[in-house]
Parts: sequence; C-alpha cells; structure tokens
Amino acid sequence: MQAPVPCNECRGLRKLCLRQLPECDRCVKRGAVCVYRNTGGVNPNTLANAPSQSTSSVLPSSAQPTPPTSISLSATADLNSMMKALTQTVSLMERALSSAAAQSPQSGSSSSASRPRLAVACSACRSSRRKCDAMRPSCSRCLEKGTPCEYNASRNVSDTQPEVPSTDSIRAFIAQTPTLIQKLASLQAQAEQYLKHSPATESVTTADEEIDFSTSTSMELDPLEAMPTMIDWVIASQFLTGLEFCSDLMVNSKEFIETFFTQPADLRLAVCAIAAYLQSPSLPEEICLGYYARAHRALVKSISQPSMKTLQALLIISSFTCVKGQPVLARRFFYGAVRMVSELRLDIDPDTLEVMTGVQYTEDEKLERRLLFYIMQSNLKIIKVIRGPSAFLASASHTQPSFASSFVEIHSHQVKPPCNPFTNQVYDIYYRSELQDILYQASKYHKIGPYPVSDILANSTCQNLDELLFAFKIRLPSYLYIESAVQLFQISNATTAADITSSITMTITYCSAVCLLNRPKLYLTGYLAIDSIFLTGSNQESVGVLLTALDASLSAARNLAQINSWMIHMCPVHFRAFLWRDRCFLFFSLFEAAVVLWFTTTRTLPFWWRTANNPGLLTMSATDRQSIQSEMRDILQALVEIETGFPSTQHDPGQTEHRFVPSGTENMATPLVKCMQGMLYEMEIAGEAAQAMDTEDVTAAATRPKGTELFENSLECGITLGMKVMSLVKEEHVDCVGVGVTITEPFTSEPWVYLGLLGLRVNGMSWLAHYEDEWEMFWHSLKRLL
Repeated sequence: MQAPVPCNECRGLRKLCLRQLPECDRCVKRGAVCVYRNTGGVNPNTLANAPSQSTSSVLPSSAQPTPPTSISLSATADLNSMMKALTQTVSLMERALSSAAAQSPQSGSSSSASRPRLAVACSACRSSRRKCDAMRPSCSRCLEKGTPCEYNASRNVSDTQPEVPSTDSIRAFIAQTPTLIQKLASLQAQAEQYLKHSPATESVTTADEEIDFSTSTSMELDPLEAMPTMIDWVIASQFLTGLEFCSDLMVNSKEFIETFFTQPADLRLAVCAIAAYLQSPSLPEEICLGYYARAHRALVKSISQPSMKTLQALLIISSFTCVKGQPVLARRFFYGAVRMVSELRLDIDPDTLEVMTGVQYTEDEKLERRLLFYIMQSNLKIIKVIRGPSAFLASASHTQPSFASSFVEIHSHQVKPPCNPFTNQVYDIYYRSELQDILYQASKYHKIGPYPVSDILANSTCQNLDELLFAFKIRLPSYLYIESAVQLFQISNATTAADITSSITMTITYCSAVCLLNRPKLYLTGYLAIDSIFLTGSNQESVGVLLTALDASLSAARNLAQINSWMIHMCPVHFRAFLWRDRCFLFFSLFEAAVVLWFTTTRTLPFWWRTANNPGLLTMSATDRQSIQSEMRDILQALVEIETGFPSTQHDPGQTEHRFVPSGTENMATPLVKCMQGMLYEMEIAGEAAQAMDTEDVTAAATRPKGTELFENSLECGITLGMKVMSLVKEEHVDCVGVGVTITEPFTSEPWVYLGLLGLRVNGMSWLAHYEDEWEMFWHSLKRLL
C-alpha cells in the first residue's frame, strides 16, 4: 500500500518518492526519518505488521501514545524529542557498524566506510554560506564546533519558522516508532555479534578486568560499547522513575531520563550499573558487573575533564562498589570526585560564584550544585567517622592498603543549604552533614583512648560534644525527628515517602550518635561495683552520670531498633531495600544500637536496675528482655538482608517466609552479622540466668567486680572479626596514594563501622581494629583493680 503523496524528505530533495509505508526506499538508504504529512491516515497494517515487541512493551507508560485529539503541544514535543533520540541512535549504530565492517579483515578493504551523505546542507552551514559534507546526524563542521546540527526537509521553510505539530505528524511518529525499535534491536544484535567475533576487541579489556585511571588511552571504552541502547534506557528509566524520595545517587532523575541518549557514556553506564543492581529483584550479576566495567573504562577519558556529569558518575560508581559490599574498591572513584569538587568550585555558593565569574546559573542548576556539594561532604565525613582522619595509603609491604594520616577536607561555610523548591524546606542532607561532625569528633576521641576512669566519667571533650548534640536536636526541624515508633505509625499515613525517608534517616543517625558518644560510660556499668571507689565518698555524683548515660543510650538504641522493626514488619521490602542501598553507610547505625542492647542485657550489673530491694530509676524486667531480644532479631534480619541480598518483592501466596538468595561472597556487612549472632547467643543465656536469679543472687551480683563470667569460656574464643576485601572481577586495582596495588587474592582489613567493640569480646570473638588491644587491656586492668 502506498501513501497518497511523497514524503517530506523526497519532496524537499525534489526526488522521486516510491511512497512506501511506513518508509520509502530513499529514506531507508539515507538513514533519514520518513514522514508523510498530508496523509489522511496511516496504513492500518503498519502497526499490525510491526514486531511483537511493540511500543507499549518497551516504553514506560508515561511515553505510550495517546489519541491524537488529546495530545497537547508539550506531549508532541516529547514525541519529537524521543523520535529524534531513537533516530540518532539508529543512525549512530549504522555508522559504527558500517565503519567497523569496512575496517575488519573480512571486508578485504582498508578504507573506512563513510557516513551517509545527503545533498541538503545543514541549517548552520547554509546560514554561514559554508560547504557542508551533509553527514548525519551531525556534519563535520558542527561536530568540530560542538553546535547542534539540524537539517530542514524543505528549502522553502525558514530556519527560524517553528514547526506546527499536526495530527498527521503524530500518527507518523506512532507508525514509525515500532519500526525504529525493531531496527535498533537488529543493529544491537549485529553489534554484539561483531564484538564477539572481531579480532580488534581481543585487546580491549572485558568486564572481567579492571583498569586504573593512569592506564593508556588504548584501554578506553570502545565506541561501540559506549553507544546507548533501548535496553539501557529501559533499565535506567524504570529505576529512576520508581524513586519515591530524594536519592543520594541521582540529583535530577527526570532531566536525566529525558536526555538519556545525549548523556555522556560514563554517567549513563554508571546509572545503568547501579540501576541494574538496585532493581527488585536485581538483574543477573554479569549484567551489573558488565555495566560497572564499561563505566570504569569510560571514566579513563572523562576523569581528566572535570564536569558535573563526571562528578555524578564517580559518585554513583563508588556507591556501586559500596552497595556490593567492597568499600575499599570505591576509594579511587570517590577521591577523584572529592578533588573534582574544588575544580568545579562547588565549595562556593552559586550566588557568590555568579558575582565572582559573571557566569549565570538557573535555579535548578544552583540546587543541583548545592545538593551535590552536601552529598559529597556528607559521604566524606562518614568515611572520616569510620576510618578516622586518614586516607587510603599503602602499607610498608605494599601488598595491601592500610590507613594513615592526610585527609582531604571540604568546607561548607560558603554554600547555602539546599531547599526544596516546592516546600521551601531544607533537604535532610544538610542536617546529616552537620550531625556527622559530632559523630566524627566522638569516634575520634574514643579511638585515641583509653582514658582513666575519672576522665571517662567527667571530661570536657565529651561534655562539649553532649552540649553540641543537645543544641543540634533543638535546631533540627520537628518533621525530621521521630520521638518514638508510635509517632512513626501516625505519620506514615499522612506524609509522603520522601518525608518518611528523611525522618527515618535523621532519627537513625541521631540515635546512633547518642549511643556512640556514651559508649565508654555505658561499659562502666558492667565493671564498677556498688562499693567502688569511683562511686562512693566524694564521687557519689558519678552514679547519676552513669545512670544518665545508661538511660540515654538505652532509650536511643530502642528508638532506633523499633524504627527498624517497623520497616521490617510494616514496610514493603523494596522500601527498606532501597533505603539501605541508596544510603549505604546508614546501616552502620544499626550496629551502634545493637551494641547498647547487647551490653545492657548481658554485661550491665543488676545494681543499676530497679528491683524489689533496689528502688532505682531504670528497669530491666523479663518482659523488657524479651522485647529487646525481639528487636535484636529484627536488626539481625536487616543486616542479613544487606549482606545476602534482599528477598524478592514478587508476591507468592503460598510463600509465608522471605527467601534470601545468598551472594556467595563476604562483604562489609559480614562481620556485623557474625558479631550480632554472637550477641543474640549471649542475650539468650543472660535472659535464662536472670529468670533463675533470686533476690540473694541479685545482691551478690551487685558487688561483683565484673559482669562477664558467663561468657569467659566461649567456644568461639580466638576468632577475630575482620572484613574480607576482594575484587568484584578477576583483578581489582586499588589506587593507594602514590602506590598501585592490584588485588589478586582476598585479604582481611578492619571492618567498616562507626566504632568497634572497644576491647570487649562477643561470644569469645574480638574485633579487628588498631584501638581494640589497648581498650581490652584497660578493661582487664580495671577488673583486677576492683
């Protein structure tokens, strides 16, 4: 069946048009879009003969065509932009494949195939009266200048005259989309076949290898691998359109989806890598790691050219290695992003930068710069909390990375808080960054210790930090803090997912800061007896200090644990799965709460709890112990989910329990899981002992110099909990400052956590950290002294 009139392309070129539907032969040969504007309709067999993978099965619901009578000008513009992106993708793949085939040994010719040429000059060359080679999608002159290259179908149409959308053009778009998608899928299959059999690709690093940024340009991403595909777009769009809150991974997801096919390869592939892994359920491992390896190779070239896109790509790919459980591998990406912050002047507010440089920014660009700055600063502060004021350096043997001094700082005194343009509320990332300063100072102080008992009970550093924490709580907006799990049940039905996520994140972080700050004081409740010299005579006020620390720690830990229990039992799996993965360092707060709950139920002496003969301030009844054990099991379940992968969100009516798919490898959550299992074992033993204990036993236990006799003869004695570092692929290059280390065999490193066990043992297991031995000696000496 033929169209009643020639297509616009042939009409503009004044060539004979065969008027085939959906495309004439001339447009097919030239790689041009074939549009029939004056047709009364579209051949009804066009869509019927289209491939089974129709538009509705490939594009999201937001991009599906609607009746022409209801399509607005904005919807037509969206169709235009998507059709242009699809056409450019097809044209790029045809060019690359024809060029690769011409250069391959099988072609028998050494000359490269030229790009499709058209007789019509582009608008830019015509207006400047320059010779145009009419290459598609961009001529050589526009490609060199970096300017948009546009071709007008007709010479009679003015370059400045806007094109008025019509129902005929909309019908043409709908008719051509399945054909273009079919052609794109065919070209993609040809490209994959070419990569599989081409000798030229044998020297290119595959997904099973890793390249450092210092490698030669010959190891850059192959042009065919850098091309966007519809599969990539579907993976990224399904993930980004499903975000229900402001993600730390992608600042402007809507803009990214709309311009996906024009995004740089490094950012596009990095988003596809994290999107493939964070899908529910995750895509196969080879797909995730394939995107990861390609994004890494794309960064080889772009890392030397600072830009906002490259910065986001570095941040996303470093987050990918962290959510995969190997944070050590993220170092070379993350610190490349940190250096880029200063190169892009993100540490200066855009309002100030406009005055300094004269460059004008839109409001969206200002918000993007501020959000990226505080996301980078927050992540950097978290690493400082975990690793101390240190960067990744090589050990003396140069066989594995260790940590030493020298750390990059990012200061924020010049950058304004990022505000939501719709609610005018400050994003929670700003308050998280401020709270992490207190976390860092507290963890740094405890890791330098131990200190004398008198300094633990009363010292200016902890008092100042306690005052800062109290002042921060007053400044924190009420909607960002959850006082109790009861409040969470109330607000969950009245607020959006974004508000709940921000409130949960801030509350969990604040509660972990309270637990961490009071940790040494909490430990003293398991070692100081009622007749201790530190609690009698002139030191009687120390009893109130320890009671306050015990109450604050236990209240914060239980609030945090109950929020986690709410997510375990009341939230969909995908909500908490994305929360823990999007903010991949947030789950360290769970361990802080677990340490408090474990110690108060197993090591704190009975003297500190109210009984019939001891009218104290705090209680630890059998009911309390059962509730705490239940909360601990929920924390353990959350950590197991993080370690092994979250259960499938697909509902199975016959399935009553979650099904976990083991990852097969250890990661940064593994030592936390093993430690939690030991904690629960001790809590069960202590609970049974507490039920059997009568009044005389309680009185005797109150005067014991230590509270650890039940757990000294553990079967797990001698095991040290460490984090196994291994490559995600066959060989992983860890860029240590000045020294390159290639990981060929797994090795054990200090676990990533805010604060370890501070010298204590759980079920006989010790914690691998540089400060653990000194704290362990301190507690042993304190037992002997008392």
